[in-house]
Parts: sequence; structure tokens; C-alpha cells
Amino acid sequence: MPIRGMPLPLRRTPPRGREDPPLPEAASPTDLRILLHAAAQGLAPLFSRPVLGAVPELAVCALADLPEAGLLPGDDMTASVAASLDGAAALLSFEPADAQGLLAAAGGEGAADPLGRFTRLGASIIEGLAPAVLGAPVEAAAPRLVEDSVAAALLQTHAPADTLLVSARLVVADETHAWGGVLYLLMDAKRRESMEAGWLSRASVAQPV
Repeated sequence: MPIRGMPLPLRRTPPRGREDPPLPEAASPTDLRILLHAAAQGLAPLFSRPVLGAVPELAVCALADLPEAGLLPGDDMTASVAASLDGAAALLSFEPADAQGLLAAAGGEGAADPLGRFTRLGASIIEGLAPAVLGAPVEAAAPRLVEDSVAAALLQTHAPADTLLVSARLVVADETHAWGGVLYLLMDAKRRESMEAGWLSRASVAQPV
């Protein structure tokens, strides 16, 4: 598969002038990425052709430190699906070409409503990945399509600047193509308080799959 040989360096990206927010208990950054990677492999039933899902990179920072300390799918406009979760807000973002390729790989009914199909696919991917971070099954409530930059889409959540932001790079590949995007999870204050007994992240983490 195209992603198996992908170079995935370990890199350290501390936020500017503040301590990093805490991450969930029971996992180091590497462990959390491994949990997300396993969840990504479980996305295969969403697609009409054999695919392999992977999460090769994870970053944790305060919302205000994006993009310096976070991950981005590209440099400009994205096709994103935003949804509300229990204790978090989610945004799944792709560059437009990757979004189109991913939708084609999903196949299925509804060819006359590609935007609706993409929104439903994005919600299903969020529901498949987010439990690895939140520790419980989730429902992607009120999913909606957002065609804007990541910064503008996250701004629409009205989250405070110090909100804990987990961003995970998602790659879905078949035998000939790979499509990449980024899942963003913004933790609300109650969720963040429940994490304070955990460890503090000091790095953005990427490990070989």
C-alpha cells in the first residue's frame, strides 16, 4: 500500500508561551496515536473497495497555537464535516481533491447528492475515530458541510483560545491511491477538567505504523 513506506519523523512542536493542555488519561501521545490508528483500520466497512486506514501523526496543542503546533490538511480551502459530540466538537477536513477521491472510494447510493453523501461519510468517520480519544462511543450530532479554511471552520465553534485541540492525520488508501485529511477534536471545559489527572503532552507525535 502507498502509505507503508511513508517517512514519519518524530517532531517536537511546543506551544508559544504556555503549558500544553493535558491529554486523556491512560495513554501517552504514542499510545493515543496507536489507538487512533487501530480505529482508522476499522473504517474499511464504510468503503465499497478494499482500503487501509491509518493515523500516522498526532498533534496536541491549545487552539490558539494552530497552525504552528497543530496539523493541517493543506494550505487553503477545505471540504470539512463539522459535528457536535458529547464533551467535544469535531471537524474532519480534507483538501477538495482528497474529499472527492474518498467519496468515490465509498461508492454507494445517492450519486445525485454528493454533498449529502460526503457529510454522512464524514460523520461516520468521526464516529469511528473519536472514541479512541474520548474513551466512549459517540454520535456525530447535527453534521454539516463546511467549505472554508480550517482556521475559519474552527473559529465557527466559538471555542476559547486555550481549548484543548487534538488533531490526527488520517490517511485512507487503496491499491493505487491515498487520500489524506485531518480530524480535529476540541474538548469542552468539562472534558478538559476530567483529563487533568492525566499526563501533559510536550510534543506533536508521529511514529511508524
